[in-house]
Amino acid sequence: GGINDLPALIEQSDAGVILSTLPQSLPEMKSVLNLCRQTGTRLIFLNDLMWLVDRQVTRPVGEVDFSISLEEHIELQAMRDTITELPTRTVFQDRLKHSLAYAKRFNTPRVIMFVELDELNAMTDQLARKRLLKEASQRLSRCKRESDTLARFRDHDFAFLLENLSANGNMDVVLGRVKDALAEPFFLDGKQLSVNTTIHYCQCDGIKCGLINNSSTQVDMRKCYEC
Repeated sequence: GGINDLPALIEQSDAGVILSTLPQSLPEMKSVLNLCRQTGTRLIFLNDLMWLVDRQVTRPVGEVDFSISLEEHIELQAMRDTITELPTRTVFQDRLKHSLAYAKRFNTPRVIMFVELDELNAMTDQLARKRLLKEASQRLSRCKRESDTLARFRDHDFAFLLENLSANGNMDVVLGRVKDALAEPFFLDGKQLSVNTTIHYCQCDGIKCGLINNSSTQVDMRKCYEC
C-alpha cells in the first residue's frame, strides 16, 4: 500500500516495525514519523539497515559491539537532516515547544531567527546545491552558542532558536556573526560564488505563524516576522 494506507495496516496487522525505502528528506516522511510516534511503531530506513549489516559483516570476528545501537542510529537519522546533518524541522518544532513552556514558567526570553539563502532557488546543479548547503550549515553552526538550536527549516532556509537573548546588543552580536560568516565567498569547483541572504528574527510564540504543529512545507514565515 501507500503512505495513506499505513494507519490501517498497522492497526490490522499489529505491526511493530515499518521498513522504509523512501528518502528521509521527502515531506511525506514527516507524516510517517508522526504516525510512528503516535502508535509506538519503530521506523527503519533501508539504507540504515544495510549500513548496519555491512558493519557486522566487515568487522573482525568477535567484535559485535557497535559504537551506536540500531535504535539509537535510527533515532539519530530521523532527527538529522541528511545533507547538512543539522536537526530537522521536526526537532526544531519540538525544541521550540519546550522553550515556550520554559519561557512562560520562568519568564525567560528567546528569539527565533531565520536565514534564507536567496541564490539557491535558481541553482539547477543539485550536487553544487548540496555542497553549498553543507558549507553554509557549517559556517552557521560556528555562530551559535551551545544552548542555541540551529536547524534546516526548509529547502534553503535555516532557523535559529536563541535562548535567553533579551538585550538588543546581544542580538546585534549574533546578527553580525551570521552576516560575516555568509559574506565570505563560497568556492565550488574552483568558481567563486557570493550568496545573498535574507535574515529575519522575532519573539513570537510560534503558534500564530504556524511554526508549531504545522506539517506543511509552505509555512508563511512572514507571519512570524510580523508578530
